[in-house]
Amino acid sequence: WCLPDETTSGDHTDAIRPWQLCVRPRQDRHATTTPRMYWGKQTMYDNSSTTAAMTIKLDAEFPPDPVFEPGIRRAPSRGFHLTPDQTKIALRNALRYLPPELHEKAVPEFLEELRTYGRIYAYRWRPAGHIKGRPIDDYEGRCTEGKAFQVQIDNNLDFDVALYPYELVT
Repeated sequence: WCLPDETTSGDHTDAIRPWQLCVRPRQDRHATTTPRMYWGKQTMYDNSSTTAAMTIKLDAEFPPDPVFEPGIRRAPSRGFHLTPDQTKIALRNALRYLPPELHEKAVPEFLEELRTYGRIYAYRWRPAGHIKGRPIDDYEGRCTEGKAFQVQIDNNLDFDVALYPYELVT
C-alpha cells in the first residue's frame, strides 16, 4: 500500500480514499503471494485466501448504525500515532474479515475510528443486545482452550462484566 506524498492538512489519512486501496501484483518472484497496494481505480484488497479459510462469514449486507446504550462505560481514545504504512496495515487487517463488496463502504468508517480512537473497533458489527458468558460446557468446540476463548469474548462484551464492552478490549 502506498499513500500520496502530499496531504492537505498534514494528516496522511486525509488522503486515503476507499477506491484507492487497490491490488497490483509485484513484478518479481513473489507476484503470486504478495500483493502490492497502489493508488488507482481497480479492485479492493484481495482477501480471497482469508475468506476461503473462514468457516463462519459475515453477511454481505452493511449493518445499521450502532446504537450505544447510555451509561455504559467507553474506552478512552488511545490516540492516533501510526505511520502511513501502519495505517494501511491496520485498514487491511480490519478489511480481511469483511466481504469484499463491503470494503468501499467500510474503509471511511474504519479510518475515522482509527483517527478518533486510535484503534478500529468495528462498532457496526458488534452483536446487538445483551451478551453474557455462559458455562464453558455450553460452547461448541473440540478443546477446552477454544471454549475458554469464547467465554472470554462473551465476558468482554457483557455490560455487567466488561470494563469497556463496546470496544472488546481484552
